[in-house]
Amino acid sequence: MMRKLLLLLSFTLLSQMMVNAQCTPVPFSGPALTNPDASQGIPPAFATKVYSEIINLRIPADTLVAGYPLTIDSVGIDSVSGVPNTFSYVTNSATDYWQGGTFGCMVIQGTPTMADTGTYTLTIHAKIFLGGNPNNTQVHTVDYDFKVLDPATIGFNDVEQEQFVVLQNAPNPFEYKTTIRFQSPQTSSLQFDVYSIDGKLVHSEMIQAEKGLNKIEFVKGDLPSGLYIYQLKNDIYNVRKQMIIR
Repeated sequence: MMRKLLLLLSFTLLSQMMVNAQCTPVPFSGPALTNPDASQGIPPAFATKVYSEIINLRIPADTLVAGYPLTIDSVGIDSVSGVPNTFSYVTNSATDYWQGGTFGCMVIQGTPTMADTGTYTLTIHAKIFLGGNPNNTQVHTVDYDFKVLDPATIGFNDVEQEQFVVLQNAPNPFEYKTTIRFQSPQTSSLQFDVYSIDGKLVHSEMIQAEKGLNKIEFVKGDLPSGLYIYQLKNDIYNVRKQMIIR
């Protein structure tokens, strides 16, 4: 009885970690301030299914205002709007602010209901503090097209074929093996990595994706129970999601 109680408690704690887990920033280059950026988009959510999507943030060290360079003291996330209240966000910063010249990340998460199905504009509202003056601020927004789909009636054929979409692994949590399905708009090579919650790389392999529906069968091997992050990436795409080994 005690063993069952401990297992139930462990599973409850792991499930709570999956919903409220923070992220580890992954540095990236280029002009975009977010990765994926608005043009790449983020995957759709499915009603009644747990959703968790990591967005990496690049905080520039300086910017131009009216043609004059100014240092960026810090950038913070004020809010995320435009989506049902079944969604929320967490960041890797206790204050949701980062110093200029650094990287951060945030997790869009939630479990939408059937009433939430539809098309939305998910907007990230950021505040930028400039030039050592707390009164000198700018507001910056990033808009993502975002959908909540009905899993009973909508599949990959109903998702835009030109999108790179990674679905949540299933089953999740899992004890031995889980399946990760994803859609690729083109034939390409992808790096499939799995990280422990403390950022240690525990699995890595190259995947040859075909245009259309693909799947990865992941066997836990000797990995202990816990929360893990899996990532599919190449020069164009970089998507991370979380999974639990029970």
